[in-house]
Amino acid sequence: MEVSSHALELRRVAGVAFDVGVFTNLGRDHLNFHPDMHHYRRAKGRLFEELTSGGKDAVAVINLDDPAAEYMIRVNRGRLLTYGAHERADVRMLRSQGTIQGTWFVAATPAGQCEVELPVPGPFQVANAAAALAVGVALQLPLETIVTGLAQAPLVPGRFEVVNPGDEFVVVVDYAHKPDALERLLSAARSLSPSRLLTVFGCGGNRDRGKRPLMGEVAARLSDVVFVTSDNPRGEDPQAIIEGIVAGIPREQLEKVRVEVDRRRAIVQAVAEAQPGDLVMIAGKGHETYQLFADRTVPFDDREVARAALQARGIRSLQGAGFAGSGWKGKICEEKP
Repeated sequence: MEVSSHALELRRVAGVAFDVGVFTNLGRDHLNFHPDMHHYRRAKGRLFEELTSGGKDAVAVINLDDPAAEYMIRVNRGRLLTYGAHERADVRMLRSQGTIQGTWFVAATPAGQCEVELPVPGPFQVANAAAALAVGVALQLPLETIVTGLAQAPLVPGRFEVVNPGDEFVVVVDYAHKPDALERLLSAARSLSPSRLLTVFGCGGNRDRGKRPLMGEVAARLSDVVFVTSDNPRGEDPQAIIEGIVAGIPREQLEKVRVEVDRRRAIVQAVAEAQPGDLVMIAGKGHETYQLFADRTVPFDDREVARAALQARGIRSLQGAGFAGSGWKGKICEEKP
């Protein structure tokens, strides 16, 4: 189960006895609830401070690559297992490679070395899979069982979800809505070597305003063309939100920016402008099937809008969860007795 910082701060899971607690990363978010990043980190850390309060011999699985790992380790009261690319990680990522069809990596674990192919695209998926691998190791599952399970992992809707087969160019929808998440997403897209990266995104209203210029800077730095548009404006003026985003974009990069308040039009424009070899990244809403305004909630799905735009160009799209993967079972390179 996902345990939010809100749940920890408000003691919603105080009576839950966890077997394993996992820390993936700490990025700027929820600062409309937490006063600052210090309080946000402290709220996250409560999971590990109270990990053994349920009376179990619980294990903390912590991403050693994240800057907040040291704090989480310091407050942890349970057993510890770390993961990541860091040389001191207990479950260490040795090599990885990602394509638009899937991701491959090799990891060294206390139980042995393994090779895994994930049927989900996005090079950053390696970190997510490493967390799952570490949990399996913490629970003392057979390495072969863990590897087989990872190889059959389904695509999570709205997380690097590929909308079309990529015969000419590729359209991807992702939920990234924080500066660090957007940077990881666009860096992953860049690693796939597209001719151009066209990014469509906005920021939610009545949420952390400080992240808006940060996300503008990230998008402009990593994209060839940026379509700044609305996300879920809620009670704020959509144009004012966009101005907050554009304020973070350096003057010399403004020429790559297109401003379109209407999200549907922005997506249609990006798909219409895409050329062979390009990648169109539609970020911020992912799996959501609605758009929130001050006085109404309207049906809206980035994936469906993108499919309609592709159809208008006579280009095939994928229905459902994108690439299904090959069912490859993975490989145990060396399992310790």
